[in-house]
Amino acid sequence: MKTPTFRPLLPLIVAALALLAGKWALAAHLSLFGDEAFYWWESRHLAWAYSDLPGLTQWMIALSEALFGGSYAGVRALGALAGMLIPLLMWAIARALDAPRGVAILAPIGFFLLPLGNGLGLLALPDTWLNLWALACAWLALRALSSNKWTDFGALGLALAAGLATHPRFVVWIAAMLPFLLLSPLGRAWWGNPRFWFAALLGLLGLWPTLWFNFAHAYENLQFQLLDRHPWRFALDGLKFYPEQLFFTFPSTVALLLGIVYTARKQKDPRWQLLLSLALSHWLFYALLAPFADRERLTVHWTLPSYLLLLCLLPCAYMQWQRRTPALIACWASLVASFALLAVLGMGALGRDQANAFNSKWLPENFIGWREAAALQRMVEPNLAPGTTIVADNFMLAAQLAFELKRPHDIYVLDHDLNAKHGRALQLRIWNRDGRAAAARARRGTVVLIAELSASKRDALPAWISRFCPALGPLDLVVDFSLVAERKRLAVLRSGTHGCALPAIGYVGFSANGLKGWHWRNGAHVTGFELRGRNAEEQEVLLQRLPPAQTSDAFVPAPFSIPLPADIREVELSARYAQGGVVVIAADRR
Repeated sequence: MKTPTFRPLLPLIVAALALLAGKWALAAHLSLFGDEAFYWWESRHLAWAYSDLPGLTQWMIALSEALFGGSYAGVRALGALAGMLIPLLMWAIARALDAPRGVAILAPIGFFLLPLGNGLGLLALPDTWLNLWALACAWLALRALSSNKWTDFGALGLALAAGLATHPRFVVWIAAMLPFLLLSPLGRAWWGNPRFWFAALLGLLGLWPTLWFNFAHAYENLQFQLLDRHPWRFALDGLKFYPEQLFFTFPSTVALLLGIVYTARKQKDPRWQLLLSLALSHWLFYALLAPFADRERLTVHWTLPSYLLLLCLLPCAYMQWQRRTPALIACWASLVASFALLAVLGMGALGRDQANAFNSKWLPENFIGWREAAALQRMVEPNLAPGTTIVADNFMLAAQLAFELKRPHDIYVLDHDLNAKHGRALQLRIWNRDGRAAAARARRGTVVLIAELSASKRDALPAWISRFCPALGPLDLVVDFSLVAERKRLAVLRSGTHGCALPAIGYVGFSANGLKGWHWRNGAHVTGFELRGRNAEEQEVLLQRLPPAQTSDAFVPAPFSIPLPADIREVELSARYAQGGVVVIAADRR
């Protein structure tokens, strides 16, 4: 078989480096992701563990900000360096499998073949560190397998501890080693090796922060991670796991992975057996768990360590393939997909016109609106009484305001369902920044409430808004701001002397006979509602003007139903305020 040459890989190397440079540029401009902002907020209150995670990620963010400043790039700098180490570890694993230097470069190129994996090192999230420790464990296990040295087993134990101190999901990676330890002769030999038990004991140290936190807080964190967030009953919706993996991993990369598995299964080398067993066991765990597990939050990235580890085998598999051109074509297709994903984020984040960047449909929901929320607060702050308390209506908005305003110690949060859904309610209670603390501040002085109305589901929004005044006392609406048909809608309210002026809300949707919906306002100085549509030629049509709904202390909507012209494709329901401005409060598309 002809030995592959280095030359065909040079363009792939250049493309991968260009992708890495694009990630760095994007990291410096992209607003913090919602969860990323909360990790930053936790980094301003350093602890060994928190209600959502152990503390390693937060400590790294704190160190990164101390070294590189409080900008977006400064917060993400150490995570970006960790993201750079992942391809280097992949190269080290390929070299440990005796891949020649020139061909081993395919392993770090493999890192860039995973469109979703390119987020590793882009954002200051635990997944970057989780994948780093996962690959470090695989590399050190290979070294320990070959050398049987105390130092290699000790390093493996420290990597295990670091993984457990990063995220509870690392337990699955450790458990995925069991098939090798039970079925392989070399793996079974480790059970009688004192060095192996030394590594295991070192690794268990990583559980100490999580166990200590749970012991101190009635095991609420474990209850959330193991019980509350998972339905633990079969759901057909969970079968979306398989097409999602194909889509986000990209078909050309999946083809490469299948080729690697096919080649690796015929190998008798125990090193290959270790890596293949680890990667497949880890992937199969999530594949089998998918119909029973959490479908409310993004889980498609949980399998990334498996894909990265399999791509470490790419150089050795490439050397054994007789037809290598299809593999190179697949690499190029996957790199193009990765560039496309990066471009999607860049179109929204790097635009010169910040209004357009804010309105961009290219950016995911958790990236948009945070700078504008902080700008609204800065706009109203000169008119507020000294010592006014800032309250956000959910944890994600509060964390983003804390970062954008650089006020990590004096922002409070109402008891939104999102807080519990994402496991952050307990942490806010520990900090004394929850709804009870916010209500106590409101009784002692004035508050300004910044509410992300689009964060609540339509059916839950009326009940949620109706809780604002019972929680904080009389409130008066200052400004109501909507983006792209309620994709992100923010309202600012401040303590009033009497009454309760809340934002207008409503619903509109297509029905079999026309349009149906409802609208409501509660002392918010709404002069009227307008129902507008757009036809196939993108022309705007005024369908109907609706009078304000009757003011009431309770939620009493005013329903409406109108016939629909045949060519209308989109509709918007907006509210016109007496103080000025028209705000889109509901929309639908046929």
